[in-house]
Amino acid sequence: MICCVYLLFKMCLVIFRSPSVVAAAAAATQSSGNAERRVGGTSMIMRMAASAPRTPNAPTHPSSSTPVVLELQVRKTVKFDPQHPVAVNVECAICLEEFIAGNSCMVLEPCNHMFHEDCISSWLVAEPTCPVCRGSAVLNALPPKAPLLNPSQPTQKTPSSPRQTLHSSSPIFIKFQTSHRENLRFLKSLHIIIPNNTPKIFTREEVTQIRTLVDFLKSNGFSDANLQRLSFLCPNLFHSGIHPSDVAPVFDFLSSDLSASRDEACGLVLRCPDLLFAHVDSCLRPTLEFLRNLGLERLNSPNSLNAHLINTRVDKLVEKIRFLEGLGISSEEAARVCVRFPAIFGYSVENNLRPKVEFLIEMERSLDELKGFPQYFGFNLERRIVPRHWHLKERNARVSLQKMLMLSDDKFYARWK
Repeated sequence: MICCVYLLFKMCLVIFRSPSVVAAAAAATQSSGNAERRVGGTSMIMRMAASAPRTPNAPTHPSSSTPVVLELQVRKTVKFDPQHPVAVNVECAICLEEFIAGNSCMVLEPCNHMFHEDCISSWLVAEPTCPVCRGSAVLNALPPKAPLLNPSQPTQKTPSSPRQTLHSSSPIFIKFQTSHRENLRFLKSLHIIIPNNTPKIFTREEVTQIRTLVDFLKSNGFSDANLQRLSFLCPNLFHSGIHPSDVAPVFDFLSSDLSASRDEACGLVLRCPDLLFAHVDSCLRPTLEFLRNLGLERLNSPNSLNAHLINTRVDKLVEKIRFLEGLGISSEEAARVCVRFPAIFGYSVENNLRPKVEFLIEMERSLDELKGFPQYFGFNLERRIVPRHWHLKERNARVSLQKMLMLSDDKFYARWK
């Protein structure tokens, strides 16, 4: 047996040392080198893509049946502007050259990595993955009724090859598929899934759903820090099976009805995450109309008051106006009080407004003072209003509500010793 193996080995050596075999191999190598010189750098990119490590389960050719996490449009032929960068990297990871102003580039989403258009086009033909993060990409032509990136150019209806798909005037859709482990690692980095402190075991479907919601929020201007804060303030948002389609109407309302920019909408949601659970037609839109009719302006300013006001139902707002009218204040004056001090809408009638009105009467002050200084309702009754009133009364001093309450403790007690 050992002798047979040895003889086979010797025969192989003789064959591969044959001059004819060596000459054929050399001719093939020379022909390949000439071909490479003819096509230039494209062959280098193709070899790089072919030798690059593949993502597990990544598709090797375009396929519309591949399971996806997101389906996003590629921004094609972006002109690089160093003053207004649109991506996270400043050099092409394929040719390793820095971008120059005016370069024609392509940005992959949602990873937001940018490359020279020629480089990434050749790369994706050979290897449908992002060269940086390895997120797998499946190239599909846009459906017929979808809008064009450049309406002035005609659309190729049926590209005959992936290269034609890349260079056609139709926008390109790329489907990114990340592994379950990568999604878990990303969500743990944002503390949406708390590492080593979560007894629940998340299934692949649950993690994919959470990641889809996170990517939707990022597309609406939320940074990683914003997502961490949102997860801390409202952990149920990511763990109650919410889909982007459930919260998309809220962002449409903030953008179209409230005229809020992406940063303003993000700020409003961070100050009142319950906005994402509100119903647009039955809550948000009627409230906005009511507040504007009262005369409130700049409701798109991202502060806590505006965020909570927009998320308050109309009947709660009307309750405060009815209370003021019950004191003998006319409807017009009650509306002016609320416009001057909108925070009154957030106070409880029984626990805040009524006790302060009763003490106002005990101080022998009129409603006219209250109408002139509605901020009176914003001060603490036990720690500020009552002590200062009795301090002034012991010294037979009488000042307006504004002077009594607006001064700091040091200035107040230094003036009336």
